[in-house]
Amino acid sequence: MPDKLEADSAPLGLNGHTEVIPVLGYPVKQVRSPRPLSQRMQQLGLNAIQIPMLVGAENLLQVVTSLKLVGNV
Repeated sequence: MPDKLEADSAPLGLNGHTEVIPVLGYPVKQVRSPRPLSQRMQQLGLNAIQIPMLVGAENLLQVVTSLKLVGNV
């Protein structure tokens, strides 16, 4: 059953120029900020979204190093 945030969400406008703002952590299942922050950024005219990414401490440096190579992160 979808929660209230999922039920009230408008579709996000995503394209090849969308900036991705990662939320890195372990765990990230409890993180609820990506949906409302992504919606608010789009309401403000920003082409950006926030994405939770499940990353353990043992992989954090490698993931951050890799994300630096991605042009829209």
